[in-house]
Order: sequence, then structure tokens, then C-alpha cells
Amino acid sequence: MKPYLFALFAAAYILAAQTPQPATPATPAPLPPSLTLRPAPVSPDSVVAEVDGQKLTAAEVKKMLSGLPPQLQQGVAKDPKGIIQYLFTLRHLAAEGEKEKLDQQSPTKEQIEFSRSQVLAQADIEHQSSQFKIDDAEQQKFYQDHKSDFEQAKIKVIYISFGPPGGAKDKPTRSEAEASSKADNLVKQLRGGADFGKLAKENSDDPVSAARDGDYSAPIHRTDRITESVKTTIFALKPGDVSDPIKQSTGFYIFKLVDKSVQPYEEVKPRILNEMKQARLKTMLDGIQKRYEVKVDNEAFFANPNALK
Repeated sequence: MKPYLFALFAAAYILAAQTPQPATPATPAPLPPSLTLRPAPVSPDSVVAEVDGQKLTAAEVKKMLSGLPPQLQQGVAKDPKGIIQYLFTLRHLAAEGEKEKLDQQSPTKEQIEFSRSQVLAQADIEHQSSQFKIDDAEQQKFYQDHKSDFEQAKIKVIYISFGPPGGAKDKPTRSEAEASSKADNLVKQLRGGADFGKLAKENSDDPVSAARDGDYSAPIHRTDRITESVKTTIFALKPGDVSDPIKQSTGFYIFKLVDKSVQPYEEVKPRILNEMKQARLKTMLDGIQKRYEVKVDNEAFFANPNALK
């Protein structure tokens, strides 16, 4: 067996237990414009391969590969011939298993039933979600009712770092106490009328924002994945306000709110539609789960989960 096929079978065997991380493809060297060729289009009924005497058209290969799980889809672009070989080998072994009636024996029978149920359940969830009809009026109402969720803040920032003792001779590491004292002093100066941009350029340990007079690269949104305490502090400010120093793992942040606004409806419309669909889907699934809630009649039976294996 080719090492490639062995690896694929191993991946299939552990598929239910873990999700492999996608490999980083090698970056090919660019070709000169004169040597760059576009592949000729292939008609669906064109024969593109032959396996064990069976000729395969482009349409058949495309259909065969389209239903693969993400773990194998990654291999299609890298080695489509190897994937096709793997699928035919898999089918052969599955057919041999059926001849031996292994699909009717435990635990294989139950595993097959579980896999089938899992695939069908996911397909039904996607189907049900696609059937949800949410018109523009409902989305507009959601936007109006949840405007605070779509707030965005334009800010300036100064970052004062600290770390363990030591560091380079030309830039020794600042202690946490030193960083805290410096941050407090900067806030005092800023609230006394000092220019934020000037102090950011002279003191901030974030070179990117410091070079822009402390301007942060993009607005902060309520849904951004940043520390909740930072978001809470920023959105509690009024335009022109300067925050107290906020301690994080490697330094103190000082924020100034430049402007606060609400994202336009058209900009957040796709997000609103997705959130409303997710909410309806959750309601549906919660209802189904509640229907099948387990009521235990014999606590002793369930007292030791290992005994259920």
C-alpha cells in the first residue's frame, strides 16, 4: 500500500476522535507571464480517468469528490488521483465487509447507524435553516431593538509594556510597578490637556499606533473578540475622555475615545440575518432536545458511567 493511502486510512480511522489541522501548502515559484498557461476547459461528459477498467467522466469525478469531508477535501487539491484511488479502495473493502455481513454485526451495525444519523441530522439542520424566511422589515426591527449591539468606537491608544527583569542592554525590561507609575503619570498629563498624539509618539511601546499619533487601526465593535474589560471601558467613555490605565498580561493600555457611532444597517444586515436564523435554529433544537429529555428511573444504574460501556 502506498504511504499516502496508508495515511488516509489512518486519518479516516481517527476521524471521529480528532480534526487534523490543515497543512500549509508549499508556495510554488511564480512563472514568467510567457510561460503561464490556463488549463483548457473540460466538458462534463469527457472521460478523465480509468480505474480498474471503469472509465470516469469529469462529472462523475466531480460528484465523487464533492461529498467528501473537509479532512479529505484538503487532499483533493494536492493529490486528486490519490484521493480517487483511496475512494475506490475504500469501496472495495466496504463491499467485502458487506459480503461477510459485517454491517449486520455489533458494534459495526450501530456505528453505521450512528454515522448515517449524524450525516442526515446535519443535512436536516442545514435544510431547516435555509427554509427560515426573515423579511427586511423583521431585520430592520431587530436592528432598531439592538442598536447598542452595533456600536463602534474610534479610539487612540498608548501602550506601556512591562516584563520580567532583564532585557537587552539598549532596551531594558520595565517592571510592572514602573509601567504602572508611568501610565498613571501619562493619564494625569492627558487629563490636564496634554496632546495625546505627542505623548503616544514619545511613550507608547506600540510602534504602529505610535507612528499614527496613537490612532488605532480600525474601529472597535461590541462583537470584537477582545478582552471584555477593555471593551467595557472603551464603550463607557464619552468622546474626548481618557481611560484609567488598563492592566493586561504584558502592559498597561490608555485609551482615548475619539468618536462613538452605530454601524449603518446595510453594513450589518448580513450579520443580523445570520443571528436571527441562528436564534430560530436554537429555538427549534431546544424544543427537540426537551422532547427527548431523559428521566432517570434507576439512579443506581447511572451512578457509574463506566459500567454502561
